Amino acid sequence: MDDSRTIREMAEAIMIPIEELDISVRTFNCLKREEIELIGDLVQRSESSLLKLRNFGRKCLDEIVELLKDYNLSLGMQLSKWEKKSYAEIVKALNEQKKLETFKSEKKENKIIPTHLRKVEDLNLSVRSYRCLKTEKIEFVGDLVQRSESSLLKLRNFGRKSLLEIKEKLSELNLALGMTIKDWADIDSNDLLQKHNDLIKKDKEAQKREIKKNFEEKFEFLEDELYYIANHLSKSVRDADIVIKYFGWAGNLPKTLESVGIQFNITRERVRQIINSFVRRVHVNKNKKIYFLKFEQCYNILIKRIPNKASLIEQELLDERLVKNIFRVDNIIKFLEEINQDHRLYITKINRTRFLVDKKSSKVLKKIFRLSKKKVEHYGIAKINDIALEIQGLHKIPVSDELAESVLTLLKGFQYLDKNDGWFWLSKGARNRVVNQIKKILSVTKNIDISELRSGISRHYRMKGCSPPRRVLLELCKQIEWSKVINNSIILDAPLDYEKILGSNEWLMISILKEYGPVLDYYTFRSLCLEYGMKEGSFYIYLCYSPVLTKYAPLIYGIRGAKIMPSVIEDLKKEHKPKKVLKDYGWTEDGKIWIAHEISDSMLRMGNFSIPASMKHYIEDGYSLKTADDVLIGELRIERSAGWGLKDFFNRRGGELGDFLVIELNNVKNEGKVYLGNYELIDQFRPDI
Repeated sequence: MDDSRTIREMAEAIMIPIEELDISVRTFNCLKREEIELIGDLVQRSESSLLKLRNFGRKCLDEIVELLKDYNLSLGMQLSKWEKKSYAEIVKALNEQKKLETFKSEKKENKIIPTHLRKVEDLNLSVRSYRCLKTEKIEFVGDLVQRSESSLLKLRNFGRKSLLEIKEKLSELNLALGMTIKDWADIDSNDLLQKHNDLIKKDKEAQKREIKKNFEEKFEFLEDELYYIANHLSKSVRDADIVIKYFGWAGNLPKTLESVGIQFNITRERVRQIINSFVRRVHVNKNKKIYFLKFEQCYNILIKRIPNKASLIEQELLDERLVKNIFRVDNIIKFLEEINQDHRLYITKINRTRFLVDKKSSKVLKKIFRLSKKKVEHYGIAKINDIALEIQGLHKIPVSDELAESVLTLLKGFQYLDKNDGWFWLSKGARNRVVNQIKKILSVTKNIDISELRSGISRHYRMKGCSPPRRVLLELCKQIEWSKVINNSIILDAPLDYEKILGSNEWLMISILKEYGPVLDYYTFRSLCLEYGMKEGSFYIYLCYSPVLTKYAPLIYGIRGAKIMPSVIEDLKKEHKPKKVLKDYGWTEDGKIWIAHEISDSMLRMGNFSIPASMKHYIEDGYSLKTADDVLIGELRIERSAGWGLKDFFNRRGGELGDFLVIELNNVKNEGKVYLGNYELIDQFRPDI
């Protein structure tokens, strides 16, 4: 480094006002009170003299010492003949000498160059100099350089100081007064202005392209770009380290003001000042001196991939070679928030797993988890795309199968049954309805075909609307520890006692079938169950929904999976061939409808009866119900081809299997009468008898 440059750099440094230094309020106030205005005033003070200042302590001193190191200065320096004006003149003289060395001053005709097209207002002249030129209508640099020194000095209010200022500004552009520019006088003023505007626009675009190109060539990874920006826009290396730690640009999570302050042994307020100063410089220099090219590429990937697992997006950034190592998306969001840039990124956690989502859909993701958990716990086995579409229909927000899968895999015990088709189950948890049904069936029947097993599972009323394919159930049985699969058969691979697994009602029904069956006709089966103390309502429920029972034929029930000879089923069907209970119907002479039934078991239990198809168009929806002796019993309800409401009648007036019953309906009075008797009762209503 040459001596002139060293002198100039030092002179420039000591002329910096303390207002421009990044120091704490307390330190600044102490120095200002002592009338220390420039760094040159400060470096001539000793440490002991500063410590004697009011409110100036060791912490302030350390701050000053650390700051002066950035300028290669220190306290206690001796500056000979220290005068603020003299040092300013040294800087000015050295700069002028350098420019004069590179400037060729010979007079010759010059072609028009871009510098000539610039306006004099761009030279940053003093107010007096600029007004003198403006009064003389000297608008462009090309107009100015063709003037001589003597002609300028003749202008009103234009003196030697203004002349020196203009010469200095022109020398910075490698120009001088007294030049001759070829063809300058032939240019129209409007054309000249247009050329000037085009030049300015071109300069700005070229500058942006150059800076952008340098960024693209210089920084291959996001970390390199951010490190450069932090150091370029920070006042010192330490400030850059603070910025990097605060935003987590070293690859870690972002830190708080407090934690950064502790690490660097400064207050959190000082950290805030450094971060705010950096953010201000970002806003000033963005798209002028710096570009966030890699940062914007990463941000665009984040926007395209939401909603998704944050870890998957971070891995994608690494795979795309945009980052050196795993870079947390939290760091990108933190920086966007600090510079107040609008964005829609949000980090939410589900079961301690980070998800990157849109701010508007952050709550929906948790609803996906809760609803999905509830749904799979209901069936125990489910399909991913079914859950995704159901949630999408509920919340009107698109939910991809990939997102639903990423949420569902967080459920405890999640295991695939068919990954290609999206079927899965939960191997862990308090209960699983599908597994419970399989356990019940295998505890009764140790070896069962997959089709029969599937039929038994779907029989439960809570499984309505979900019927997993056989291949899925086979895979489920392979994953269950107490069963194994051979071809299409499911075999119990561990001892299961149906007496402990089945509920009391199912156990009773299976015990009766094992003793008297394994198949029974409906009436015998019902009679035996009621005889052993089972309630009638419970019998019908389990007969219809229990997975361990099956219907072999009309009114023939037995154990699911039992080996039954066809001849046994046929014999039971012949013995209990259903009888026709609707015996006759018609009109009485006075226009009333009558319907005759032989009392059946169903009529006694349920109080229902059938309506002839040819009569249903003439029958009302409801009638008051009376006995033959005009005692009001209740109400008859009729819908389509069926009616009910006779149960109270049987409870009060009796009736047995084989008795005959006639219902007389009077549409005029909207009442029905019930007559009870033997077969001869029907003859009383037939008009031809």
